[in-house]
Amino acid sequence: MLTKTTFYYVRHGETDWNREKRIQGQLDIPLNALGMEQAEAASRLIRDLNIAAVCTSPLSRARETAKRFQTALGCSLHVIEDLREATFGTYDGEIRGAWYEEWKAGRFIPKGAETYPDFIQRALAAINRALAHPGPVLIVAHGMLYRAIKEHARLDEKFTLLNCQVVRHTPPQMAGESWQAVAIR
Repeated sequence: MLTKTTFYYVRHGETDWNREKRIQGQLDIPLNALGMEQAEAASRLIRDLNIAAVCTSPLSRARETAKRFQTALGCSLHVIEDLREATFGTYDGEIRGAWYEEWKAGRFIPKGAETYPDFIQRALAAINRALAHPGPVLIVAHGMLYRAIKEHARLDEKFTLLNCQVVRHTPPQMAGESWQAVAIR
């Protein structure tokens, strides 16, 4: 279960592999020039949000994005190892194809990859570790990792998180309701 507290989530800035639609997995692909610009623009956007802590994946594309946010906010930065992206093993670096849906459905697991359920469990535990910090917390991580939030917060499956898009998540007020996810502009 997702810890019921208001928090923010940002997918790291763009990389060259994002532009090429390549699965980065746990390969440490750096931000490109646009990704650095996106992080700077988003850091100006979040300055007045009263965020108390920034938690990030150890991968450089997320960590570099998070450092810009930490500087803008003047708050603590925490690297959480399990906020790293899913690993697709031998398919890291591949273009997403039919194999990806087969992986999510549990019918195909590339050599060296984690299973989809194991990934979601790891991601949710890491998100909850981040949310244990005094908040509101800003989590800076990856697009796939956001799937754990979408599943456990019952968010719209069709919502695609863009690079450096800041999203505020508010827990439901009553049992049976979904979380609210609002993009900050």
